[in-house]
This record gives sequence, structure tokens and C-alpha cells, in this order.
Amino acid sequence: MTSRSIYTPVASEVLTAANLKKLAAGWIGYATVTANQTGITTEVDLTNLTVTVTVPADRLIVVEAYGFRISSATADDIANFRIKESTTQLAESRVDCGQPSAGNGGNFGYVATAPFTPSAGSHAYKTTLSLAAGTGDLAFRAAADTPAWIRVIDIGSST
Repeated sequence: MTSRSIYTPVASEVLTAANLKKLAAGWIGYATVTANQTGITTEVDLTNLTVTVTVPADRLIVVEAYGFRISSATADDIANFRIKESTTQLAESRVDCGQPSAGNGGNFGYVATAPFTPSAGSHAYKTTLSLAAGTGDLAFRAAADTPAWIRVIDIGSST
């Protein structure tokens, strides 16, 4: 496990650019969706859940994605909810989503999280969904009161 020290200013210390660089920048990118996407079997990019950010050198970031409900009407279906940069998988949640006895099946509140230090420059992060096991069609559910989202958070210097 990597650890790093927290920058704690002392009395009468001059704030320098080097010390400012140690601080977190917070959210640097965010995208949300409030519409369903259905008929998913092969891996697809989830519509409007892509965010492009510019990352300075030596920054530790976290990419997080949240999906309210992933469902299938077919018993025993399993989905892959992923965060990717292009074709590189950064994080994944496996979702047991086929529970027809509960109506249209599905579970609630899926999160995928990827903390890492990317190279400096522009990066596009996206969410994808695919059927990992089973024979049904997946539905990715989102609405105005239950949006799905992806966000990128700069949590500070990587050193």
C-alpha cells in the first residue's frame, strides 16, 4: 500500500507553488444520464457516460461511476459494469441482475472505482455494460430522480 504525507502548513510559512501542487483539485470532470438504455448483450459504451479531462503530471485521480439499476428479465444473467479508458479496463462491478421473480429483475446502486496516476495530458474515461453470463438482454436504468453518472476527482499529488 502506498502512503503519502498530508501537507500541513505551519505558522508564518510562505505558500509556494510546490505546496499548492500537493493539494487536491476536487472534481475535474463529471457526466450524468437520466435515460434508460436497453437491449444490451455485447459490450457497449453507455450513452452520455463519458468524460474527458486534462490531468497534470504526477496527480493521483479517482474515476468513479454509478449506475442505479441494471436489470434483465432472464434468470441468472450477470452483467459487467466497467470503467474504461479507450479499450483499457480500469475497474469493474459484476452484477447479478436476472431475478424475474422480482418483476423485471435487477439490483440497485452499482459503483465502479479506479484510483491511479495517469500520464499528463487529456484522458477520456467511459462506462460500458455487457452481458457476462446468461442469455437475456440487459437494461441500464436511469431517470431524473435516479441519474447514473461518472466523475473524475483529483485527490492530490501522487508523491
